[in-house]
Amino acid sequence: GAAALSDAEMLAISLHTGISGKTVLNLAPQLLEQFAGVDGFLHPDRVTFFRVRGVGLDKYPELQAVLELNCRHLTGHLAERSGN
Repeated sequence: GAAALSDAEMLAISLHTGISGKTVLNLAPQLLEQFAGVDGFLHPDRVTFFRVRGVGLDKYPELQAVLELNCRHLTGHLAERSGN
């Protein structure tokens, strides 16, 4: 399942495709290294993010939507726990 996947593998799934000369499985770990991990990749400086080949304008809104969906999910779980 998804829990068994590495951060790079999960990012590769989100990116869908690589770039010329790099498969998405080659690109994902390089992006995580460039942005110092998942948190840096999900909370990037927009200008820097837009300049990176393989992500840019197309992927930024999509990744931000995934992040927001996760935040809403976690917020719901925290609210449930604090209500018990």
